[in-house]
Amino acid sequence: MPVWLFLILLGLPAVTAGAWVAFDVRGSAAAIDGFRRRTREARPLTLGDLHPAPHWSEGMNFRWVAAFVAVCGLLPLLGGVLELLTAR
Repeated sequence: MPVWLFLILLGLPAVTAGAWVAFDVRGSAAAIDGFRRRTREARPLTLGDLHPAPHWSEGMNFRWVAAFVAVCGLLPLLGGVLELLTAR
């Protein structure tokens, strides 16, 4: 497999998934936040703890993390395109 193809195939999913959540396409960031909230509330119940769930992880903003993943995915993607254009 050529190096340029490997780099493009490595970077493309990261850019796609990161941009999908960063731009909140079809409510994906809200769905992740809702899943984390439900998990945080249900986990103590499965362990037998009836106290209210702590809210310490409520401030995690997935859109910033996803934007970072998308930008980091651009590096191998652009590297693969550059390798493709400069290869003989």
